[in-house]
Amino acid sequence: MIEYKNGFHLKGTDLWFDSTVKKALCFISSAGVEKIPASEKLIVTPETALLLGKKIVRSSVLSCPYGRPFTLGNMLIELIPSGYIWGSAQIAVTKNGKKIIYARDMNLRHSPTSLPAETVGCDALALWCPESGPGPSKYPFESVIGNIRAYIDECITSGGVPLIFTETPGMTQDIIKSLGDKGYVFSCHRSVKRVSDNLAESGVCLCNYELFKPERLEGKTVLMPISEIE
Repeated sequence: MIEYKNGFHLKGTDLWFDSTVKKALCFISSAGVEKIPASEKLIVTPETALLLGKKIVRSSVLSCPYGRPFTLGNMLIELIPSGYIWGSAQIAVTKNGKKIIYARDMNLRHSPTSLPAETVGCDALALWCPESGPGPSKYPFESVIGNIRAYIDECITSGGVPLIFTETPGMTQDIIKSLGDKGYVFSCHRSVKRVSDNLAESGVCLCNYELFKPERLEGKTVLMPISEIE
């Protein structure tokens, strides 16, 4: 039913899940997926499409909101919140009377910007768990945010400017949401501000962030993408 080779594949169909190589049809579970090839057609949530922006312009995008099943050939497809970051999703595929669910990054705890993860019954479940292991998460969000907050406080108190390099669209906005609501102010690289503006325009309440200006950094924390290190 399911096979794995550079991504998961639903046998007997053209549908792949988070494939790392170009395919005719591929579901992308979130903007946090590291490698997104220019497949012919991509299935994503509207939120993920917004976060990915230019990364998917070479593909035909099927933008599918949560909870709105649609048919594709002999498949009934539905996207379900996974709770990881804004726009992240599981995909449920019903074919020949059997329901298969694929999920990558799942978060069953509270997320500042994403909808809570939903659990749905199925006949088969495929999980991509590259960092799986027994017990609770090694890096629970509350602990990470607590460490970031302590770093910012120490840096500002000593007269410095806190600098945080970020990687994943969506997770960066979780930081802004969690700490911005507590009064922390962020000076953002243009790409971080663009994504944050997209979330804000879509109804996520983000505050206390602005475009990076080197002459206006006192008391603020700089958010810079890792891609800008080089």
